Amino acid sequence: MTARTSWPGSRSRRHRIQRFGIPAGVQLAHWREGVRRQRLLEWLGVDKRTGAAPSGRGGGSWERPLEVVRRTPSLRARLQKTFWKLVYGLASRGTAELDTAFLNYGYAEPGDDRDEASGNRDGDRFGIQLYERVTSGVDLTGKDVLEIGCGRGGGTAHLFETRRPRTMTGLDLARSAISRCRRDHTRPKLTFLRGDAEALPFAGASFDVVVNVESSHCYPDVPRFLGEVHRVLRPGGYLLLADVRSSDTGTDDATLLQHADVKQLLSELEASHFAVLEQEDITPNVVRALQLDSPRRRESVAKRVPKALQQQALIFSAVEGSPLYESLASGEGTYLRFLLQKSRHTHSEDASVTHRALPLDSVDSARMIWESGSSIGLRRR
Repeated sequence: MTARTSWPGSRSRRHRIQRFGIPAGVQLAHWREGVRRQRLLEWLGVDKRTGAAPSGRGGGSWERPLEVVRRTPSLRARLQKTFWKLVYGLASRGTAELDTAFLNYGYAEPGDDRDEASGNRDGDRFGIQLYERVTSGVDLTGKDVLEIGCGRGGGTAHLFETRRPRTMTGLDLARSAISRCRRDHTRPKLTFLRGDAEALPFAGASFDVVVNVESSHCYPDVPRFLGEVHRVLRPGGYLLLADVRSSDTGTDDATLLQHADVKQLLSELEASHFAVLEQEDITPNVVRALQLDSPRRRESVAKRVPKALQQQALIFSAVEGSPLYESLASGEGTYLRFLLQKSRHTHSEDASVTHRALPLDSVDSARMIWESGSSIGLRRR
């Protein structure tokens, strides 16, 4: 007599699998996914239902997983993506209204002395200003635009409302982020999909512009991400990229950043076959925004984050005095923006290839992904 499989997770998952008749091999993959997610949460010391850390695990410190990842290069690519998916998923989790739809560090002019704690209570202001700066070099009117790493969807929705693209698509790896985006922002011609930046679920030559703000530092394989962007862009299309990198090759686990220096990023861009039309160091503007926005960020963390996780949330938010803020203010970290263009003369195969990856929230897509062995970090490699 065959023993009955014990399924982790909720009954709803079992019912969905039974309802759609997913094959036994795919059911096993779903079971493995649940086991790995549960083990990761236990390893991080996070209660999977509340997001709080058990009292016996050091108050929810991330030091243990970060140290293991840092000392074990073979684990880095597999765990980095899962770790960041969990972090950003927790940042967008729940149904409560948030004080901002943006997760980026913001942008402000050096002479700006208005802070969010006095007068203007709109927590989106600095986030909006960053998107305006990053996309200033391209007219989005009438174009098909994709944002990779859309987070809570604030930037995607803002560009759709103010820049009048023909279509706007937001993509993120975290399921809870996409759920929030769909609840808060979806409207005709504006869609949100769950997917992997290193295996984009779109046919070749699908978009005129790709936007990527403060997200690429989470990717284990940036060249692969750039290759995917190149594939889905039409000839002459643009990549609008902004992110932070270490200015040296040292490591500082407290910042939670990939320790890829500026020279490495520039080398990766040069090898990507994109033409660099604009390159700008906006570190002083980001630091100024963090200075002005820190009071609001601290207040938000105190109100919304369990005490066990507040220290990590303040680090993640880069408030004034945090390790990441200090690294930017001291010059150890650099925040860059780029305007990159794909050649107008490209191989015809770029436009004709349809990638095997599909939206990750589709049952049929999940079946194809599991069967093809191309799932994101959930199968053994």
